[in-house]
Amino acid sequence: MNMIVAYIRPNMKESVVDRLRQLRAPGASFTDVEGFGLEADATGHRSYDEYVAPYAPKVKLEVVCSEDRADEIARAIADAASTGRRGDGKVYVLPVQARFDIRSFATDDLSA
Repeated sequence: MNMIVAYIRPNMKESVVDRLRQLRAPGASFTDVEGFGLEADATGHRSYDEYVAPYAPKVKLEVVCSEDRADEIARAIADAASTGRRGDGKVYVLPVQARFDIRSFATDDLSA
């Protein structure tokens, strides 16, 4: 299994949710977060001085899915969240080694 973690613009959340529902993604969690990055201009040069606005609002999105769907879902998130401007966000795909169900206490070793 994989976990997809994405940081997107808050105003793109509904577009991403619609796309995930179209794909029948297994579910998603959303958290409002703040952060900053080392944004660069189109030529790759840093586009600001040492200190700019302290934080930018983002939505953190998490989806756990089968490994064979991770690329499809990650690319769909990126496509639905894209405005074509700097600061659109990032998408990461991480391995999930195990799962523990709180209700049933069942565990799965997913590394095999």
